[in-house]
Amino acid sequence: MESSHHHTDLNNVEIPFWWQAAPLEEDNGEMPPESSDVVIAGSGYTGLTAALYLAKAGCNVVVLDRDAPGYGASSRNGGIASGNLRIGINEARERFGDDKARELFQESVAARTHLRALINDYNIDCDYQLNGRFTGALTHKDLEHMTRDIERFSNFTGVEAYAVNSTDLPQYIGSELYVGGIVRTDIAHFHPGKLHRGLLKAARNAGARIIGHCAVEKIEPKTRNTNGEDHSHFTVHTARGKITTSEFIMATNGYINNKRDTNKNVLDSWLNKRIIPIKSRIVVTEKLSKNLVATLMPNLRAMGENRNLYRYFRPGPNADRAIFGSREPIMGGT
Repeated sequence: MESSHHHTDLNNVEIPFWWQAAPLEEDNGEMPPESSDVVIAGSGYTGLTAALYLAKAGCNVVVLDRDAPGYGASSRNGGIASGNLRIGINEARERFGDDKARELFQESVAARTHLRALINDYNIDCDYQLNGRFTGALTHKDLEHMTRDIERFSNFTGVEAYAVNSTDLPQYIGSELYVGGIVRTDIAHFHPGKLHRGLLKAARNAGARIIGHCAVEKIEPKTRNTNGEDHSHFTVHTARGKITTSEFIMATNGYINNKRDTNKNVLDSWLNKRIIPIKSRIVVTEKLSKNLVATLMPNLRAMGENRNLYRYFRPGPNADRAIFGSREPIMGGT
């Protein structure tokens, strides 16, 4: 997923807001090793978390990234740990049955619990705040539908969640745009850049090598004998040499289809059919009074709404800014 937001510094140079507190690493010219147990392409949350656990398990791990580690959506997202499933509970139950549906939703809940534990276990300072999220309803019909859904969700998962009527609305948002809404208490917000920096440090401390500015240019797959047994390694060709590896993990994101990627050996048809870049934009306000931010977003909750073209809002890390984000329309643009 591509996500970008910019703040102009005093030198009039635009850099993403999150990078101000967590700058990306410069290219140090590090060369990759000749071999490794595991090579991972992509140094975002996915690649670093995989590297962390593999390294702790005793594997020799190398992570490669075409750009600086964390350049993509891992350091340029809204910083709300929502972990939602697109499918609703009723549809999931109809399609997969109660047991499978419950398993799917419990996994989304477990993902947030795991993130919290990961941050605590590795003492990652990323402004994590478990303050919940309010989602506004634009019409009374929307509110009725959202209320039924959140009751089912709470009963299905055990997560504390509830509806808010118009009378109680001022306790949850400083706006009269909505007629009510719902609250989930298990949603947190955090600083994406600091979270990535903490994961980067944890992975390196565990023994993983993370090499930025070193693009994967070609992957030669393993070959098998007639019995179907592996007798070779992957060969990963990079801009700075090649690595042989027993296992290879592709942990890239929407940038995989960037015009800069011209080598079709990397971008095979299977992967291209499964990765769709989705554009998003985020706007960060100038500094505001903390009283104003607390009035607009009581209890400093994350915010959202029920439009199809989803918009979200949240307080800044120091509760002195407001951060607004939205998907972009699919049609038009570059």
